[in-house]
Amino acid sequence: MLPKKIEKVQESVSKKKKKEEFVVVEKKMLEDIYAQNEKIQRRLLWMSIGNLIRFVFVYLPIIIAILLSIFYLPGYVDTYIQEFGNSSADGISSSFFQQLEGLLK
Repeated sequence: MLPKKIEKVQESVSKKKKKEEFVVVEKKMLEDIYAQNEKIQRRLLWMSIGNLIRFVFVYLPIIIAILLSIFYLPGYVDTYIQEFGNSSADGISSSFFQQLEGLLK
């Protein structure tokens, strides 16, 4: 009977060693995954900062220019039409300004 007990003890010891080795390997894998997640998080942060900079320096000026041209350009065009349209002796340029005025109204 003694040898069977010894075998059981050896089996339990080997199972414990396997579990401990598995825990060590699992812990190493979790550390690697955590490090990889930190790198990904840093990369996403810099991507969002880059997108914000691109928006501020590229898209925002375009949007502002479009809005300003919608609100302020017709007033300036009307004054130029009044100034140059009436004083122009050339029929081609006056007809151009009349067509432009017709488009704005």
